[in-house]
Amino acid sequence: KIKQIESVEPKSFVDIIGVIVDIGPLSTIMSSKQQKEMKRRNIKIADDTAKIDLTLWNIEAENFNEDVMGLNSIVAFKAAKVSDFNGRSLSSNGSMALNPDRSETRALLTWMNSLGGNVQNAQISELSAGQSGISKNTPRLTLQEVKDMNLGQDPDPKKADYFTVVATITTIARSADKKPWYEANPDTNSEFKNAKVTSMGDGQWRCEKNGKLYNSYIPRYILRFCATDSTGNIWLTSFNEVAELILKKSAVEAEKLANENYDAYEQIFKTATFKKYVFKCKAKSDMWEDAQRVRYDCIGVQIADPKDESEKLVEKIEALQKLTAA
Repeated sequence: KIKQIESVEPKSFVDIIGVIVDIGPLSTIMSSKQQKEMKRRNIKIADDTAKIDLTLWNIEAENFNEDVMGLNSIVAFKAAKVSDFNGRSLSSNGSMALNPDRSETRALLTWMNSLGGNVQNAQISELSAGQSGISKNTPRLTLQEVKDMNLGQDPDPKKADYFTVVATITTIARSADKKPWYEANPDTNSEFKNAKVTSMGDGQWRCEKNGKLYNSYIPRYILRFCATDSTGNIWLTSFNEVAELILKKSAVEAEKLANENYDAYEQIFKTATFKKYVFKCKAKSDMWEDAQRVRYDCIGVQIADPKDESEKLVEKIEALQKLTAA
């Protein structure tokens, strides 16, 4: 089971089977070890216990056919390598089988059918903390502890600190002339699909990364909000995937409501505020108007579960009691 990978040592190898619940784009990275370009594609697989990120490399990443292995396909991987990057994640060694004739496959089909095929929204653990997941391996802190520990204050802009916090959204930044999104490249197959496009004034939009002109754009969120706990507050920035989890609407839907039904548009933000969430955050040194500051990005979010949070609080109390006794 995927959940069991949580206790597997990094650099170990596991055989695993799961349902594809997310497929990332093909990208190119420069390997620092081999000093050459490598192709990479990230997918997410799930079973009835947990979800986990898995990386495909080079030929396997390039040959991955979404028409054949799309969402809800069942795939098995042999000797996938376990990593502790962003919690727990896997790396394929090239041995992959689609819909293998196994009892586990039939069990996964039964599980999918019980969810009506909506596996992507299954309420199960997230072992990898990517764009939207919360990893149990990331330290849980209060906002005051974040500040007392000077997280994100390393002057090296490449270094960042990660933490999770339970907090309530008290304010979401927006105004009539400054919406919480930007106009992005509409070509979802492009490596520059997240790049900003600028209006040319004639109905066309120019991508700042590849210089191409498009007849439209896709709005993508840049959402800023104030998160508050019992010790203080910080302003967090979240991008499209995480913002959608908070607002329960895509930026496309939000823009349409802003133009057609402003009251319904405002209700999106009112509904998201004054709820308690678990945020995974990245603290990083940043420059703003020639001054150094700490920027806090929200890179994962989920609604705080009272049972889980109570257990964590008990664990923290017991740890404090042991320190006091010592």
